Amino acid sequence: MLRVFKFACALIFCGSLGSLPCHAGEDCFGTLRNGLVKGGYSGDLDCSDIKVNLKEVGTLIAGPNSYTIYDFRYTTIPSPSGTAHGGQRVWVFSADGLYVGQYVLSPPPYRSIRISGNTLTLDVPAGHGEKVVFSDGSPPKQSFVDDDIVPLEK
Repeated sequence: MLRVFKFACALIFCGSLGSLPCHAGEDCFGTLRNGLVKGGYSGDLDCSDIKVNLKEVGTLIAGPNSYTIYDFRYTTIPSPSGTAHGGQRVWVFSADGLYVGQYVLSPPPYRSIRISGNTLTLDVPAGHGEKVVFSDGSPPKQSFVDDDIVPLEK
């Protein structure tokens, strides 16, 4: 029974549909893995030493283009003498499922993300970089987010 749950977690919750965490050793990128590879994702795709919480936030419409936005959170599993660390990323995928890039957030605290039209809104105090606007039909190359200039990275 546990094996079936782990398989379902890898296929459903760690892919593009869910928000439950998946654990080390499972395919923590699920159905997004192919788009990450083809889109030039520069991060580690080895799921053996991380715990992932991947949630589809929704679809952002920017002019004639649409993008699927994901909230990607991870925690490393440390070696016996090491220390765990983690992070949060806002992943951007094109309508055809290719990875476009990511905005690296600096938790703690983790930020919730909402979409309205062509704008991502984070739960950051007003005036401190709470909005990322896709004004020209594409993700901005950099944005002011949570009191920091954050580039769109691969």
